[in-house]
Amino acid sequence: IRDRPQQDRLIALPGSVPAALWAPPGDSQTRLVATSTGNTLKLSAWDGDQQAVTVLSPLRFGDLEQGNQVSLNDPYLMLAPPSPDDEEAIETLIVLGTDGNHDLWITGSSMPNLQALLAESSLTEEDGPTALPIPVNLSRSGAASKPAIVARADGSLYAFWWDQFDGLTMVDGLVVASTILSGTEEITHLREIWGEPRSLPLIPPAAAATDEEETSPYTSPETTPRILADATGRIHAFWQASPQAMAPGEGTSDHRPLLHSLLEPDEMAWSSPAVLAVSAESFDVAPDASGNMHLAFMQPVHTNDSPAGVYYRRLEIGKTSWTTATPVELSRYFRSLSSEKSHLRLAVDQRNRVFIAWDQPY
Repeated sequence: IRDRPQQDRLIALPGSVPAALWAPPGDSQTRLVATSTGNTLKLSAWDGDQQAVTVLSPLRFGDLEQGNQVSLNDPYLMLAPPSPDDEEAIETLIVLGTDGNHDLWITGSSMPNLQALLAESSLTEEDGPTALPIPVNLSRSGAASKPAIVARADGSLYAFWWDQFDGLTMVDGLVVASTILSGTEEITHLREIWGEPRSLPLIPPAAAATDEEETSPYTSPETTPRILADATGRIHAFWQASPQAMAPGEGTSDHRPLLHSLLEPDEMAWSSPAVLAVSAESFDVAPDASGNMHLAFMQPVHTNDSPAGVYYRRLEIGKTSWTTATPVELSRYFRSLSSEKSHLRLAVDQRNRVFIAWDQPY
């Protein structure tokens, strides 16, 4: 966990998560970055010292079904790997966002298209048309918010959002970008196949407890949890439970237990939630290249057995039990941190080394 300061290496991007970072083929120095602000996609080329090129592409589209304009707000970005079953498939940038009518839309672009756009370096936010194709309405409900999307190893995509009436909702599908030859020109073609949305509560409504089965002491969160996929195809959900009262002397705020559930590749429901921390003011989690999941959290509760501080846990690939929490930094000062000041980030590099950064409380 601890290491000497690293120079000239980009481990994580500052600002809001997520952002997409990739290296163009045949270029060992340049890194391409996709981020978003408002309803605009921002593409940048990083040459190791500075952002060499920046292109702004508005996320405004014409709705072919209704004849209205669709603008995607605060989009969620993800790099979707090529499907292993399609030799012509290439990596795709997925853009997921909601419009003013609370519908969830998805679109995407191949890496070659985005690199060509950066090469032109002529688009600005005021330039009318977007560089992305017409999106698809995933929710068709007028009640969607807080989107997230993950890709499994087989190339399938799972989009999640919070539905005002149905709670956590999911739809699975494929977005495949491939190149076809038209005359002497290669054209990128985008294929999309989506199922029907379905409610997927993290904790089903509690039934009457029996001698064989007890109801969970927790309830589902009222927003989309943090969702990630690992190399085995399992989908992980992380969320903070509702505040619970603390004993005198433990801290200044209520308990916020950190919970984790699994969605196995062949299952239709989440596993029962496991408590990863009795209280977590903030947390961050990331998988490594081998499929292990790494978690860091900031605990404001202080007891003799579990002092306040920053902790680290790991879930090894194929297992369901996490390692024991390992203290990274312990101090009673963490008891007084508010949620606005308890920033924490975790990142894993290509050598599976874990880096944790946090706000020091003194």
